[in-house]
Amino acid sequence: MTKQPFPLQMASVAASGLIEVHIDFAAPHAAAETAQALAALASAFAVFGHWGGFAGTRLKPAPAGFMQDPVAVAADGHWTVRFAEVQADPGVLGVLLKALSRFSLDQAAIAGVHCVADDAFDARGHAPGGLTPPPFPVDDWREGSRSMVLEIELAEPAPAEAHRRVREVWAAWVTLGQLGAFSTDEAELADAQVLITEAPLSLEGEIRFFHERLRMSRAGTQCLLNALHGLHGRVLQIERVTLA
Repeated sequence: MTKQPFPLQMASVAASGLIEVHIDFAAPHAAAETAQALAALASAFAVFGHWGGFAGTRLKPAPAGFMQDPVAVAADGHWTVRFAEVQADPGVLGVLLKALSRFSLDQAAIAGVHCVADDAFDARGHAPGGLTPPPFPVDDWREGSRSMVLEIELAEPAPAEAHRRVREVWAAWVTLGQLGAFSTDEAELADAQVLITEAPLSLEGEIRFFHERLRMSRAGTQCLLNALHGLHGRVLQIERVTLA
């Protein structure tokens, strides 16, 4: 279980789908730079969640919720990240707090976090699993490799906008993976890495993503399959997915 590198105060409320995080930073910092990085984290969380990446074993991955407010700085210095209508596995809150933990280590040290959230969410939860079977075959040939090629075979040609949407959801997953959002303990959080050295390849019948180094729990790739499940039938038709 991952322990946050900052004090955490939790307030559970009977407000369906609410996650609101108030952040205090430890020292003066470049506000514009911090705001940009925190906004990128929040945007990735919202995009990936909206397409079903955090659906888990009890929800069918589908576009839903994750209405994100702009990152705000109050007069008292609190930074607020807020999501409404979150429809996800209870572990989704733990995923966000892990990402903030790595953010604190890499970007700007966090002195404390006060979280107000739907009492259905679990602050200690791990990345959710996936609803199985997915609506397309999945071949996983990785066998413990630290690299990964993701191949998405399409049942029919898809427009450029569909390819762009898939890349957007994948980029959100990469951002969260780099921040250790899919880790299970402190060691995985510190070692989390998604190294990209080659641009995605979009062909008429296939989209391919290259990961030179991929360090995350297997739940992380399961969440990616959840998001592809959410995209399937709405943005494009997936024939097969291969992890190699």
